[in-house]
Amino acid sequence: MYGIEAINLKEIVIALNDLLTAIYGVETRLSDLLINIGFDKTQVESLRKYHLQQVVLNFMDNLQQKIMTFHDGERSYKIISRAA
Repeated sequence: MYGIEAINLKEIVIALNDLLTAIYGVETRLSDLLINIGFDKTQVESLRKYHLQQVVLNFMDNLQQKIMTFHDGERSYKIISRAA
């Protein structure tokens, strides 16, 4: 994994939320996914406040692993990661 500068973290979260919205077809945020898998709002707020970088890095790593299973996955991930 790699570090993210604080300035870029906000941009990456915005890009991830935009990507999730495109995937689901309705406005979707990373926090929505966390709530859908069982986190309560207090936990999501704590993650956002104290662990956002780690959550984003883990999400991006999992996204990369999933995309890499697709045909031409490496190229696709490079395109997506540049947008973030």
